[in-house]
Amino acid sequence: MMERPLLTSMDIAALQSLPPIQLNLDAATAFMLMATIQLASRHPVANQGPTVGKMCELARQIQGHLSVTQNWAALCEAGWDPACDVTTKGPPLSEGRPV
Repeated sequence: MMERPLLTSMDIAALQSLPPIQLNLDAATAFMLMATIQLASRHPVANQGPTVGKMCELARQIQGHLSVTQNWAALCEAGWDPACDVTTKGPPLSEGRPV
């Protein structure tokens, strides 16, 4: 088993000195990333610590880009609400199927 590396303050400083990372995502991939962050942010263990706030900021940014219609805006917002979780396996989303 590989030994887990320990980051030093020099490692952290090196990362912080990098320029911002630009990502080009298609809308479907961006939606999947946002939805994954939304789900992870509600996990009882994963949502602890400073990273969850930054990840939610990123998901909200993505949400702003994807909310091009009322339906998309509502679907993106529903991802923050545990009451909207789908807990049974069903057919994939398709044209005309209510979401």
